[in-house]
Amino acid sequence: PADSVPANSAELVELIFNPALAAKRVNQAQGADLVATSANNLYAPGLTQAEVEAYYAGIKVSNDSTPISYGLNTRLARENGRIVEQQYRIGGLYSDAIEHIVENLDSASNYAENPAQKQIIRSLIDFYTATWRHSTDTPLNGPKTPQAAWTSSTDSSKAMATLWA
Repeated sequence: PADSVPANSAELVELIFNPALAAKRVNQAQGADLVATSANNLYAPGLTQAEVEAYYAGIKVSNDSTPISYGLNTRLARENGRIVEQQYRIGGLYSDAIEHIVENLDSASNYAENPAQKQIIRSLIDFYTATWRHSTDTPLNGPKTPQAAWTSSTDSSKAMATLWA
């Protein structure tokens, strides 16, 4: 409601108006630690650029002819002295909000123009509900991005493409 104050209002005011707190979204200054000095939610506080680079170098399959998007929908954090990926999904980070996303995707699937579009929506639901590890069998890895797959699956976008051709 418009007349209520969020429980974390003091924290929000500090974050928005204190110029010394999270001053740069992405710091690209020469010689700076790009992870430690940037303000984003992809890396938990306390991680360094060297640690992040070492983590991904350790899991990357260098001779993979169809590489996946490492770090997709995850945040790196330190747990019990180890660097781990925490997923944004139901049962993971932002679970409550993602539950609402999944509910709306499920409702939207009832209005899909065709089976291909419905399958893409189901893939998005799977992406937010399952635990995906580094594998090409995730619903959002493969030759097409979800956006490209969605566009090619809609009758209306085909009609628009014809009009603009």
